[in-house]
Amino acid sequence: MEHRDALEAVNAGLLDPHRLVDLLLASADAADARQRLATALELTDEQAQVVLDLQFGALTAARRTALADELERERTPLGPPLHLRAELDASGRRATVVVDGIEVSGRGRTAARTVDDLATRVLEDVARPLHRPVVVQVDGMDRLERFEADLSSIRFHWRDEATAQGS
Repeated sequence: MEHRDALEAVNAGLLDPHRLVDLLLASADAADARQRLATALELTDEQAQVVLDLQFGALTAARRTALADELERERTPLGPPLHLRAELDASGRRATVVVDGIEVSGRGRTAARTVDDLATRVLEDVARPLHRPVVVQVDGMDRLERFEADLSSIRFHWRDEATAQGS
């Protein structure tokens, strides 16, 4: 199931938390609750299970607001990709990229861990807040061509061995 489908299900359940609790209280068991939720909220069985798996902390106003905000971000089309260039220092323990005058850095004991840390920071500090994918070309790491961070994942793109040997 897509993340957005799960958010839609949670949103449907939390739009009227009293109704949600009433449906659950009237259910004989989990299968009955899943069927009642699917029917009443027009959900698939899988989405109904997502609602059943909620914790009661999701009923607080703050959590409902956060979920609604996350769903709105998921519904909003992504902006165009942001293309950046990162530099790995000579020691391989620090990599930096500059976004709108702000330096984002990754650190690690090896070049691979450094770039992995940078990719995580780019995902959390750039891609998600700007709501757009980020493509980072990394200078100073032989086989890594680039990494891409969207709102929920990071993909590394490696040069093939023939290309790496020819450069």
